[in-house]
This record gives sequence, structure tokens and C-alpha cells, in this order.
Amino acid sequence: MEVEVAVRLLYMLGEALPAAHGAHFTGDAAKTSALQDMMRTLVSCGVSSFQHSSVSLEFFETVVRYDKFFLVEPQHIPNVLMAFLDQRGLRHNSPKVRSRVAYLFSRFIKTLQ
Repeated sequence: MEVEVAVRLLYMLGEALPAAHGAHFTGDAAKTSALQDMMRTLVSCGVSSFQHSSVSLEFFETVVRYDKFFLVEPQHIPNVLMAFLDQRGLRHNSPKVRSRVAYLFSRFIKTLQ
């Protein structure tokens, strides 16, 4: 429950921060560094391995919401792609998670090309 709330707060933080056209990771480094550090932690800490469907959905929703982060730090793309494609995403036990992840994966790929 705490992990789900932490990821959800990260998602909502970006909603509260003013950024033109989703540019949370470009511009003034003082403003972008905190959110960038949080995203870096999210994709590297292993939270995507939690098997609870709520945590999985929050992780993928947040990753897709802040897809511009991967334009700044592309070295994290392979790990996130693996999360989309293995039992954490498209092969998850829950059909609800698989369905939503399939949609989010298409958006993620479209953005990053």
C-alpha cells in the first residue's frame, strides 16, 4: 500500500508542477532535477517487480506519463522495455493489468519511436 501511494504521489507531483507541454525535464536544472531524480529512482529501484496489480499499474502509468524523461536519460529505456514485456507487464497474471499495459506500451513506443 505504501509503495502504491509513493508512486501515485510522484505521478501527481508532475500534475501540480507547471510545465509547458509536459516539458518537466527540460529548462532550468534547479526545477527539473528533483523530478528527474525521482524518476531515475522509480525506474531503477525495482518497484516494477511488485506483483500487486495496483503497484504495477501505477508504475506503468507514471512511466508513460513522464515519457519525456527517457529522452533526457535514454539509458533507462531497456529496463523499462523489459518491464513492459515480461511478467511485470504484458505477461502479468491479471488480465486487467495486461490490457492496460498493452495500451500504455503502444503510447510509450509511439512517443519514443
